[in-house]
Amino acid sequence: TEAQPPLILFVVDVTPSANASGLLRAFVNSVKQILESQFSEDSDLQFGFITFNKTVQFWRLDPKLSLVMLPHVDHVFTPLPASCFIANYATQKHLIDVFFEEVVQTHTDGPATPLTAPSAPGAAPTAPRPSGVQESCLGTAVNAAMLSIGAKRGGRIVVLQSALPSFGPGALKMREDVTSYGKDNERAFYQPQGKFYTTLASECCKRFIQVDLISCSSGYSDLATLSELPKLTGGHMSYIPGFSIEAHEEKLYYDLFRLMTREHGSEAIGRLRTSEGLVVDSYHGHFMPGDGDVEMAGVDADQTMAVFLKHDGSIDSRKDAFLQFAMVHTNLEGQRLIRVHTLALHVTDVISTVFKSSDLSAVFDVLLRKYLSSLG
Repeated sequence: TEAQPPLILFVVDVTPSANASGLLRAFVNSVKQILESQFSEDSDLQFGFITFNKTVQFWRLDPKLSLVMLPHVDHVFTPLPASCFIANYATQKHLIDVFFEEVVQTHTDGPATPLTAPSAPGAAPTAPRPSGVQESCLGTAVNAAMLSIGAKRGGRIVVLQSALPSFGPGALKMREDVTSYGKDNERAFYQPQGKFYTTLASECCKRFIQVDLISCSSGYSDLATLSELPKLTGGHMSYIPGFSIEAHEEKLYYDLFRLMTREHGSEAIGRLRTSEGLVVDSYHGHFMPGDGDVEMAGVDADQTMAVFLKHDGSIDSRKDAFLQFAMVHTNLEGQRLIRVHTLALHVTDVISTVFKSSDLSAVFDVLLRKYLSSLG
């Protein structure tokens, strides 16, 4: 079948806390600048937008802007075909620009002007104050985004989250308890609440959909649970605690810029091969474990992975040991490629040589990863 153009589908929190912090305005300001500078010419990348609070809102771009709302979050479905709510900025710039203006007016009751420019000399930027319960149906929103992309196309979902999911499927409870710190039951805080997001991430991976999460919460977020989305799909997670547009808009801009512009591949499967005497003990990173290999819905220039090896027999110190990592993936042009890295390592039976040749930072990094994985 003909390769589909690459897709980024943004899923943006518009709860009262997100609006009060200026998250939506900062998102619009940032993405608009990135699109204008990087994607206004000769780009096949397509973009779509979904917003959510206690409902999920699809923004239809073609043939004209309209808002389609999913009020029943317990029974998610796709209200529109993907072709209606995605657009190419290079050829349909006017459609996305109209969306930017309308989404800010809809959710913040104000024009889409940067809050970093005060309306009067010496005046501080203002934003709506949060009121009532912060009802966030993040689980339904991500599920709806996944279903909208479909089972064959693949793509990326970028989630901007502010409030703790508290409504509909995937609702989470506030479980932080300072009296538990330093005790055995603190361990539970670093484990996911239930299996909802793990199952959702697994389904995204099967559909070759990578999920990136940017958490901009002013309070408890339960990243131990939400991080399952990027962890199992090969995605990335960025944390900007206590987000405010005055202090963090630049940080958000550069996070989004890197996410949208770095080299990227999809449908990646990798495996490490070793020479005689060595075997792979375990992999650590953001991927879906396979049968002796790793599977990632997306892979990019910033992706890292730690591999632990163990001895499976004697190694001749007079010969080199060899490691070879091979990964098959699909690039942005739709080509299926194989990338191979081969490394020859000197073998020694002198322990002091091992310590002299060790990279302390790398050793500490992989041990920390292994420990953190054991908490979950």
